[in-house]
Amino acid sequence: MMARPQEQRRLWTPEEDDRLIEFKRNYPYRPWPGTADLAGLDRSDKSCWERWKNHLKSGVNKENFSEEEDDIIIRIQRTEHRNEWAFMAKEYLQGRTANAIKNRWNNHLEKMLTNISDVGRYLLTDDETSDHSAREDEDDVTSVVAEYASLI
Repeated sequence: MMARPQEQRRLWTPEEDDRLIEFKRNYPYRPWPGTADLAGLDRSDKSCWERWKNHLKSGVNKENFSEEEDDIIIRIQRTEHRNEWAFMAKEYLQGRTANAIKNRWNNHLEKMLTNISDVGRYLLTDDETSDHSAREDEDDVTSVVAEYASLI
């Protein structure tokens, strides 16, 4: 059985963004089902929700990731909170969306760390045994976050 061909996704236009922003300004607590039709958009409700949550909502940080933010993501990946993107966004990287953090990990950081020279920075070394083990100490993440916060 062949997979159904994937629909071509259209880019959002500035006019569509403006319509969605205006709609959310006028009806901030309206549930998402029916939003696309009521806002006059030829989009799915899910598409409108994702556009709002990941791009248009105030407070979303769309700047490039800093080295400190990359460090936080990498160190959290070494804890029991691995791949908990919403947790990272809420607890450590306010202003970043879970989707942006996930994309940063999957499309850049994980690939970067496959290069052995980059991995050493995120490993602890036991001089006696020369045993390398991934950092799993959540206090380590907290100290990086505190250090990053002091720079802002």
